[in-house]
Amino acid sequence: MSELKIGDRVKVKNQCTTGEIVRWDGADAVVLADVDDDRDEWMEEDDDGTLVCSLSELQEEEEARLEAERTEEA
Repeated sequence: MSELKIGDRVKVKNQCTTGEIVRWDGADAVVLADVDDDRDEWMEEDDDGTLVCSLSELQEEEEARLEAERTEEA
């Protein structure tokens, strides 16, 4: 995986959540979850729809898509 940066599209490993890195919180990425990931169901009233994730919890969205395709083919 290449070095992640602000603006990169990512997927949270072992979840269906995808989004865009919008800022850093120390060494963690702050990811704005996509609206179609049912974020309204888990957001609290004053929540902005972001998740703070360690880099080990993330993978590039394209990498995740390719991995899923390989799994389906097997």
